Amino acid sequence: MAKMYPVVQSPADGACSLIFAGFGSNVNSGDFFMPSESIQNCTMGMPVKCMIDGQVNESAPEWILTKWESEKLTIDPVNHDLLWSASEAAVGETFSV
Repeated sequence: MAKMYPVVQSPADGACSLIFAGFGSNVNSGDFFMPSESIQNCTMGMPVKCMIDGQVNESAPEWILTKWESEKLTIDPVNHDLLWSASEAAVGETFSV
């Protein structure tokens, strides 16, 4: 594992994006945060808002914007509905939100 990820964060640093999303100012539903830097296949650094209201934040660092190119399917509302329906079918329950 050390060869694959030679640079790692501490658990506390790794939790920063989640803490910022939960308690930061100017945070709304649908916003998503992640570390601002990518160093040797490891994300680290201060949290940055990479999605706003479920859409890619165009002012995010360039490496994040490039990364989201392969994540387009995960932010597609049609796929959200498909996953929700499949999840309800798998547990045999329907949930209204």
